[in-house]
Amino acid sequence: MTINAFDHYTIRTADLGASWRFYEEVLGLRCEDRPGFAVRAAKVFIANIEVVNLFQATPEQEAVFGRMEPSDVETANWRTGRLQHVGFWATGIVTMRARLEAKGVPFGERTLPDKHQVHSP
Repeated sequence: MTINAFDHYTIRTADLGASWRFYEEVLGLRCEDRPGFAVRAAKVFIANIEVVNLFQATPEQEAVFGRMEPSDVETANWRTGRLQHVGFWATGIVTMRARLEAKGVPFGERTLPDKHQVHSP
């Protein structure tokens, strides 16, 4: 098997509605309900490409994941295995700044040798 494309990443969120609004209203991406799960779920798209799956976290779901994941004590010295950030390529920096400011989303910026980044502080 050869990997030939990125598919998606998944987020368990404490507030699916707030996450939906962030992806849709702040980042400008399309969100759709994802029926068929025991908990409310959504898909986030860049154009027609599904890039994020959102699941509403519930106590029952967290208990299941808690049995599958190592504890914070076990991972305290890990230097791998946890997601640090996700990046998207974008255009329209002036519009993005205005959208972030209008929604009250704090952000920082920096220029690297190969790109300019807008990021959460």
